[in-house]
Amino acid sequence: MLFVIGAQKAGTTFLHQALAQTPEVHLPPVKELHYFDIRRGCGKLTFAARARELARAADALELAGPAPARLERARAAAALIAMQSGAPAGTQGPDRHAAYLTYLAEGHAGARYIADITPAYAVLPAADFADMASIGAARFVFVLRDPVARMWSQLRMATRAELGPGAPAATLAASARARAEALIRSGRLPRVERADYARTLGALDRTVPRARQHILFYEDLVRDARAFGALCDFLEIAPGAPDLGRRVNPGVSLPLPPDLEAAFATAFAPQYAMVRARFGSQVPEEWR
Repeated sequence: MLFVIGAQKAGTTFLHQALAQTPEVHLPPVKELHYFDIRRGCGKLTFAARARELARAADALELAGPAPARLERARAAAALIAMQSGAPAGTQGPDRHAAYLTYLAEGHAGARYIADITPAYAVLPAADFADMASIGAARFVFVLRDPVARMWSQLRMATRAELGPGAPAATLAASARARAEALIRSGRLPRVERADYARTLGALDRTVPRARQHILFYEDLVRDARAFGALCDFLEIAPGAPDLGRRVNPGVSLPLPPDLEAAFATAFAPQYAMVRARFGSQVPEEWR
């Protein structure tokens, strides 16, 4: 098993596409499976979205169109729901992940790794990482991005999702600022789960040997082929050549106002300190 556990807006889709070109890694048809976070009970919105997808697929069976296409759509949606039908978190026994593993292995043709790329796994507790690590001597990849830039990208993405792609830039900027200011006023900014690299790395260290962990920096991944080469070395697979000129899921280009940048930097100061202490000169120059 290969788990890519985050972080959000840190190039995991780019990494997914690069791994898809590698015959030694088998990828399921859905990029973000959300199996373990739904199982833990912290992925309720994702599960609700899947239930709606299944309902839409069932409705489509009554619509006009080629029957094979309608049946395939229903089958694919049902398979996602069935994957989640296993035992809840904390359940023991060798078959606790049977439905999940059956879904993952569909279409597998002998690749060395089967990958689950779900950034939301970064919020899981150490007990879940220990459970995941027991599946096929799993290896873990965690992608880090400059905390201030990552947070602003996350807010821009949420704003665009809410307002739609046709919203004027000024409206998007105002809405993103409002979201940021609300986080700052609430005092939640330093505790945003997906921004807490220290917590995730600590949970990994308590349960997964460092020899089975690989930490990547987003800034290196998207500009230097050697970063992906180092990942291939970690996985002991043939090196690949990602397309560094291709942008994947580019966000809305909105400059970060200086006052918000300062507030973000203060909130995430402990994260910067932890990453610098652990990785030293490996930390990219873009990190403040």
